[in-house]
Amino acid sequence: MPTSQKPTVRERYQYRCGYCGVSEAHAGGELTVDHFQPRAVNGEEDDDNLVYACIKCNQYKGEFWPTDVDLEMGRRVLHPLLEDLSQHIIENEQTAYLQALTNTGAFHIALLRLNRPNS
Repeated sequence: MPTSQKPTVRERYQYRCGYCGVSEAHAGGELTVDHFQPRAVNGEEDDDNLVYACIKCNQYKGEFWPTDVDLEMGRRVLHPLLEDLSQHIIENEQTAYLQALTNTGAFHIALLRLNRPNS
């Protein structure tokens, strides 16, 4: 990714991880840029393919890209800006944990380990 794109990506995501929401202030510095469709599977440098992500979410997502079988079973990562996450995930107000409403939501939460402890 050209370094000239990072400021735009940071601003688009309001300086927060697109996947878990952690801010730069809480993370202690700038986050990373994830290729939503990984470069290993022909992901490009266009704006919609770049997600501002904390190190943990970027590591957990890795080079995952769904196969046709994954898609049939709802196993895919939700795009934080291009999809309505509320159709797949809600926050339990009592526990503050994320709960899945769909198979896709469950996979998204599990792959990114979004209910991990704050540390």
